[in-house]
Amino acid sequence: MRINQKRQYFYFTKKEKTGIVVLLIINLFLIYLPVLLEKGFPEKPYDQNGLIASFSNLHQISGKQNSNLIQEENFVPDLLKLVNFDPNTITMETWKQMGLSESIMHTIEKYRQRGGRFHDPDDIKKIWGISSSLALKLIPYVVIKDTSKKNEHPYFSFNNRVKEQKKQIDINLADTSAFESLFGIGPTLSRRIVLYRKKLGGYYSIDQISEVWGLQDSVFQKIKSRLVFHENLAEKIDINTAKLEQLKSHPYIGFAIAKAIINFRNQHGPFKSLEDIQKIVIIDKEKYEKLAHYLVIKE
Repeated sequence: MRINQKRQYFYFTKKEKTGIVVLLIINLFLIYLPVLLEKGFPEKPYDQNGLIASFSNLHQISGKQNSNLIQEENFVPDLLKLVNFDPNTITMETWKQMGLSESIMHTIEKYRQRGGRFHDPDDIKKIWGISSSLALKLIPYVVIKDTSKKNEHPYFSFNNRVKEQKKQIDINLADTSAFESLFGIGPTLSRRIVLYRKKLGGYYSIDQISEVWGLQDSVFQKIKSRLVFHENLAEKIDINTAKLEQLKSHPYIGFAIAKAIINFRNQHGPFKSLEDIQKIVIIDKEKYEKLAHYLVIKE
C-alpha cells in the first residue's frame, strides 16, 4: 500500500514531463548566455581620437549654421532703389518699387493700425524683420513729416492733455473720435453712440446717451459732466403721412406702436393734435413724453 502511494507521488503525466524538460533547457540557456555573448561580441577598444573628431565635425557644422544665421540677419536685398519715404504714410506700391519685401510692409501696416507711429528715423529699427544692415541703408532715406508730438515740451503736452480731457462734447455734433476721448469709451461704444443718434434722428437729452447698448451706468456718470446739449436737432416724423416702415424703424416706436398708429389713423382719420396719440392704449404718459420730441403734425 505504501509502495503504491510512493509511486503515485513520483508519477508524472506526459505533459508534466515535457514541461520539466523545457524548464531545464531554459535554465541551461540562461546560465551559458553570458559566455556566448562574450565570444560573439568582443569588446571594442575606446576610440578617444574618433570621439574628438566627431565633436570637431559637429562644431564645424554648428559654426556653418551660425554663420548662415548671421548672413541672413545681415541680409540686404540687391538692387535696392531707395527714395525718400515717410514710414507713417508709405504705401505698399512705393515699398515694392524700392525692392523691399512685402512681409516687412505688412508688419509696418499692422504697427500703424494699432496706433503705432514713427517719430524718429531710428524707429525703423524696431520693425521686426528689418536687419541692422538693412536699417542702416534705410535710415538716410526716412523723412518724417510731422514730429510735433515728439518735439513738444512735456509741460505743454501735459497741459494739452488736461485741456482735451476737460473739453465739452456736443452730443448732436460730435463724431466718433470726440466720443473716444471720453473715459471708458472705445471705438465700439463711440460708433454705437453715433449710430443710435442717427436712428433716433438726434438727441434731445444728455440722459439718452445712457440708453446706448453696452454703456455701463458707472461710465456714463463719469462722462456726463463733459457732455453738452445746445439745441434739439431731432428729425421729426409726420404721424399723419408716415408709413409703417418709417415709423417702426424708430427706436422709440417699433412695430407694435407703428401698427397701432396706422390702425388708429385709418379708423378715426388724421390726428388733429399730437396729444391724440395718447388715446392709443399702448402709449402711456412716459412713452408719449419721449415720442413727442420726434413726432409732428404738418398742415
